[in-house]
Amino acid sequence: MKKTLRSLAILFLVLVLIVVVFAFRKYKAGQYGIWFGSYLSQKFSDAPDVHLRQGQLHIMFLLVDHFEPGGDYQYLAHWIENYRKVVVRHHDSYGNHPKRTLHYPIEQFDSTEIELILPLCHDGLAEIELQLHHFNDDSASVTGKYKAGLAAFSHFGICQTIDDPPLTRFSLVHGNWALDNSAPDIVPNPCGVNNEIIILASLGCYLDVTFPAILTSSQPSRINSIYYATDDPNAPKSYDDGVPVEVGNPPTGDLMLLQGPLMVDWDDWRFKTHPSIENGDIFKEYPLFEKRIPLWLEANVHVIGQPNWVFIKLHSHGCRKSDSLALWGPSFDSTLTTLEGICGVGEDYVLHYVTVREAYNIIKAAEAGEIGNPERFRDYVIKPYRANQPL
Repeated sequence: MKKTLRSLAILFLVLVLIVVVFAFRKYKAGQYGIWFGSYLSQKFSDAPDVHLRQGQLHIMFLLVDHFEPGGDYQYLAHWIENYRKVVVRHHDSYGNHPKRTLHYPIEQFDSTEIELILPLCHDGLAEIELQLHHFNDDSASVTGKYKAGLAAFSHFGICQTIDDPPLTRFSLVHGNWALDNSAPDIVPNPCGVNNEIIILASLGCYLDVTFPAILTSSQPSRINSIYYATDDPNAPKSYDDGVPVEVGNPPTGDLMLLQGPLMVDWDDWRFKTHPSIENGDIFKEYPLFEKRIPLWLEANVHVIGQPNWVFIKLHSHGCRKSDSLALWGPSFDSTLTTLEGICGVGEDYVLHYVTVREAYNIIKAAEAGEIGNPERFRDYVIKPYRANQPL
């Protein structure tokens, strides 16, 4: 009997060891070590300004789309038609329809695609911003690529403000997540430029919205944050940490980053050996659904000192055919309905559908000490783009 119990105990310990080793290998391979410490720190401590939250919670909801049509005009037209049908049925607490920010890959520039997309912009349902996939570049070559893309955009009024003369302003999603040479071990290197942040700022980039980027070495250790990064031109991944944007503090560094939620969903164990990760991504296997909303709110992405204005930044690859229903189908529709249902003027939650540009303006308003209703600050610093003017 004792020998049997001993054998069972040994078997149990072996099984536990196997699970632990497997979990550790997943943890290491998934780059969880980069950010999990920051998650635990946030999970078990209150935000420094939590005591300041009073009254209504204003939710700025924005969807950042890594929008890559790939020359399929027929599918692009189909996507636009179906997306439009859904979003015109929805509105936030002030009557604004959902607005998708389409980060278009400038290395794949196609004027026919742009002309198909522009009616969404004219109707206030989308704004076009910049994305670039590039490899093995240096400072000069990547600067040329950004300038060429911005020049192509300018012919359509994209990333050109309504100022007279127009100003070139843009937000960025970096292709393959590899901002500022943050994945140098990948071959070919999906960047190569250690001073990319400085270059972007010099060209008119006001905000990066690439992250989170779980399962990659590009993921920063800072999470669930709005912060300024200072570029070190002699080192990669200068955005790994930075200075949080805070009410009353002057801007610092070279570029602001706005992150989406990065949380552990301890209630979802679909992968058996570890809980699911909420990173704001929308795709076929993980579409929008109502139970994700509390985790977005728990991430509590906001300007320090203004806890009543919270930013929920989600992301997707909008033209990936396998994900199409996740991006304008029933789950997308019902989640927006739920979100709108819990929000309303005079309720505890107030919903604002915003673009990346509008979110940045509201962040800058908070930083400057503005209070009250953030709806007033959609165009606070950066004016609307010419491409978004009604026809």
